[in-house]
Amino acid sequence: MVIDQPAAQPQLQPQPQSQAYGEIYDLGYRHYDGPRLGRSQAIRSLIVYSIKRGLGIKKRWTSKIMPIFLYVASYAPALIAAGIMGFAPDAAEFDYLSLNGFIMPALLIFAAGLAPEMLSDDRRENVLPLYFSRALTRLDYLLAKMAAMGLLMGTIAFGPPLLLFIATSLLDSNPLSYMGDNVTDIGRIALTRPR
Repeated sequence: MVIDQPAAQPQLQPQPQSQAYGEIYDLGYRHYDGPRLGRSQAIRSLIVYSIKRGLGIKKRWTSKIMPIFLYVASYAPALIAAGIMGFAPDAAEFDYLSLNGFIMPALLIFAAGLAPEMLSDDRRENVLPLYFSRALTRLDYLLAKMAAMGLLMGTIAFGPPLLLFIATSLLDSNPLSYMGDNVTDIGRIALTRPR
């Protein structure tokens, strides 16, 4: 009786590598030799970053819809009023208090959407330890976020009445004398008071 022997397995020879898997570059650790701008620059940078974040800059296009809509909703009445005054000067007299009636809903919606955007994203993305490992304190962080929110809301609250004041001044027969005579209107705009 003959027992079949298994066929001999071929020996695999290691192949020489023709390409390297990766390369290591030793760049070394270098110390930063540039100017150290300090705490005030960190606060300014956080304000600018927060304003961009609130407007949806460098975010998905869906994040830009609400800020654009609210800016259009708040500036459109001032532009329409300026257009009416330009084409039909005797048609109607527009005051800043009636303009504020259009601005207030947009301002409230903007505040309701902006406040969580300012604080929640930093917590969700776990970047707060990075902020606090630098020159910023917790109070600096909070003040920078409040300043960014105040600047954004100020553009909605005071921008349209200021635009209406500039349009009214330019449509007058003597714009410089109109501005000089009605310069107190700028204070009324800031205080949202009627004449």
